[in-house]
Amino acid sequence: MSLLKCKYHGEAGSMPYVSIGLADKINNRVYLESSSIKTVHVVFNDEGEYLFDRYYFFIEDVFKKLSLKEEYIVDTDEEEKDFEELFFNQLGITCIDCFKDYMKEIGYAYSL
Repeated sequence: MSLLKCKYHGEAGSMPYVSIGLADKINNRVYLESSSIKTVHVVFNDEGEYLFDRYYFFIEDVFKKLSLKEEYIVDTDEEEKDFEELFFNQLGITCIDCFKDYMKEIGYAYSL
């Protein structure tokens, strides 16, 4: 995790697993209904062996526009490439503390 300079929390950890639009809402404290945020859970494996999993957060309209699923399993190098092409141009960044505060404020239960 890298650090960033947050105008609210000072030097803080970053949260790079949010969509650009959601990061913008969090950074500008524009509150959404919790139902308009969708979580995508991705499990990364290497040759069938579990490596790690991660949660990504999207605003509902982007989730629908990209036809995302709620869960992905990435087993092969090709699946990883497909995943990167689908997700990484869609992701922004925010302060981890702002992310946590925002999700608490809107009542969104999440996992990291």
